Amino acid sequence: MTDKATFKYIQDPGHGWLEVPRNLLTKLGIEYDISSFSYIDRSRAYLEEDCDMTVFIEAFEKHKPDVEIVLVEVYVNHDSFIRNLLRYPMTRPEL
Repeated sequence: MTDKATFKYIQDPGHGWLEVPRNLLTKLGIEYDISSFSYIDRSRAYLEEDCDMTVFIEAFEKHKPDVEIVLVEVYVNHDSFIRNLLRYPMTRPEL
């Protein structure tokens, strides 16, 4: 039996985002690889579908090759609440 990790793929008429726990980005070592086209709230990141979602999926599959990613699609027929959240702010700290 294959382990599974389930994530919401939220879409509105104009765009889509993958909802993931913010701490998982850190665990995967990609917290500084996410663009400002993604959004955050207190505990979750909403990764934009064109680039950041791919960065996440590739890192997840590399670190957890035995875990199948399952996307649960959620479609809203209006602007998603995600558009009102803060932009993903992470920048690599200076050494």
